[in-house]
Amino acid sequence: MQAIEFAQEPIRRLRRVEYEQLAALGVFDDERVELLEGVITGMSPQGPEHQWSIVTATEYLIRLLAGRAQVRAQLPLGVAEDSEPEPDFAIVIPTVGLTGTPTAALLVIEVSDSTVRRDRDIKAALYARASVPEYWLIDVPRRVLEVRTRPAGGSYTRLETFEREAKVRPVSFPDLEFDLAFFIPPPRAAS
Repeated sequence: MQAIEFAQEPIRRLRRVEYEQLAALGVFDDERVELLEGVITGMSPQGPEHQWSIVTATEYLIRLLAGRAQVRAQLPLGVAEDSEPEPDFAIVIPTVGLTGTPTAALLVIEVSDSTVRRDRDIKAALYARASVPEYWLIDVPRRVLEVRTRPAGGSYTRLETFEREAKVRPVSFPDLEFDLAFFIPPPRAAS
């Protein structure tokens, strides 16, 4: 689909409540979309390395955080009135019963292969404005983890990069050491 430019005409962006109403009506049933800054945005298909990270990290996170936090994989997170991204992982405070879409997270993780720019720019700013204390971006092509912390003024003020062999202690779980080999795919085999 080609983007259309509108000259000097105001664009009406959706609010999250409107987006959720459209989704409940089944408008997006055949599409993978998320709401970012009032714009319905298509989500890229997941390649094998992205899938590997989701499967491996899901099992690892659930085991590691059992009883301490809820691991939400590829589910909506209501970070603003005009944004409801579906991060690969949102680690949230455990809830009981049907509570709807959470609006806060302790840690958000995006596995990024073809969407590195969007995840690094747009989503990082969304999560920082929502005061998510820590945002991890798994840069699949580079085989590194970018850890953003200290949200202030709509952006993260600290960025650290880690290789696959590293272990990281998240801000919200300083007593736990996360082994990045469960998040970053192994190197591609030489062909």
